Amino acid sequence: MPVLRRGDVMGVTDDFPAPIEVVAGEIVSPEGAALDRLAALDEAAERHDPRPANTLRSYASDWRAWEQFVTEVGIPLEAATVGSFGAFVAWLARDGKAPSTIGRRVAGVTVTLRER
Repeated sequence: MPVLRRGDVMGVTDDFPAPIEVVAGEIVSPEGAALDRLAALDEAAERHDPRPANTLRSYASDWRAWEQFVTEVGIPLEAATVGSFGAFVAWLARDGKAPSTIGRRVAGVTVTLRER
């Protein structure tokens, strides 16, 4: 997260409310109390997912592969250990997946596990 300094202005988007400005280390808002503005920004951030639709679809596909893997080897779905990921990589390689695909699948599973 970037550090806001005096004079910095956060831009306006469809998801985020009007700009806020930092003056003398304090966040000020031309439209209301700073705490109200911060709450509005927090709510907008929770609704915003910057990942493209293709990435989300890929992560869903990666998760389905992980589900199949853990079912086949008989381990818990959220068994994220060095050994389970090593076995997952080997399982994907035996299936003929390219190294780039394997790396993306591991990344997609890691992101999904962190969000659970």
